[in-house]
Amino acid sequence: MLSLSCASVVLRVICLVIVSLGLWSTKQIPVLAAPIASPPLADKIWHVPSQSFVTFSQMVQVMQKADIILLGEIHDNPQHHLRQARILKQFSRGREIAVLFEMVSRDYDNAFHIYRQRFPTSQPPDRADGLDMLLKWNENGWPDWSLYEPVFRQALQKDMSLFGAGLPVGVIASLHKEGRAGLSPALHNALTPYLQRTLPPALSARQRQDIARGHCDLLPAALLPRFSDIQTIRNAAFAQRIETIGPDSKKRILITGNEHARRDLGVVHYLSSQQKVISMGQIPVQLGHDNPTDYTARYGRQRLPFDFVWFSPSQNRTMDPCAGLRDKW
Repeated sequence: MLSLSCASVVLRVICLVIVSLGLWSTKQIPVLAAPIASPPLADKIWHVPSQSFVTFSQMVQVMQKADIILLGEIHDNPQHHLRQARILKQFSRGREIAVLFEMVSRDYDNAFHIYRQRFPTSQPPDRADGLDMLLKWNENGWPDWSLYEPVFRQALQKDMSLFGAGLPVGVIASLHKEGRAGLSPALHNALTPYLQRTLPPALSARQRQDIARGHCDLLPAALLPRFSDIQTIRNAAFAQRIETIGPDSKKRILITGNEHARRDLGVVHYLSSQQKVISMGQIPVQLGHDNPTDYTARYGRQRLPFDFVWFSPSQNRTMDPCAGLRDKW
């Protein structure tokens, strides 16, 4: 029986996939030092369709008209989560807005219900302390709860509906062992319509390249196809979860990593075309790269693959994020 701790060999691999593409688990995560001197691009918001800078208020106005919003992040960047919380604060109060979390398994939805029972029905929770225990946060390889707590707290204060979007860790383990055959019949049937929306060959090849780079080009070649397929399944599962959480949710917001928030090969590709979707990525700036187009090559595109990109100051890391992978492979 698999332990839910990342201490096991199998689950260490799983956690690397779940927080892949440069976003490391708590065990491997480098400590972030203070931001370095901010280049001119830091904290600016780039609207990709118009190729122009916009204000925070202008971005929120566009988001308020969307059915689905994908708020990307680098998992271990505290500023990215504070920004996500700031965006949630701009929306109206009420359960008709659903917030889904990549970091929470879909089989933990009841944890949110149990947590809310601790507070009077007329008064939404004004904090999120203790919620991490119900979610078994520290057992699943994500960065420290303190980074994500502001996002959960803001969603609770707004009395929004909260849902897990991630696949259970046991399912991810089965996918590593058996590929798609590891999906249960029920989950396979639920995801089939989404998985039929396959990526074009060029984008599929790009996804494999990105996964390899996200693992410091240390991932054994034999594992790359399986890792790539798991990324596809997770994107399809996020899309399926977003579209099936219930008819009362008029607006759905996914808190997720940048790679899943991409419009080209992320969750957007697997969503139905009838809904208006807005995606936001958050990219740390690099000294000497002061134009948004300086960051397109990393994605293999002429334009950044988001609707909005909120640039953030660079962070110094006090250790090599690839060190853990070198030890493993």
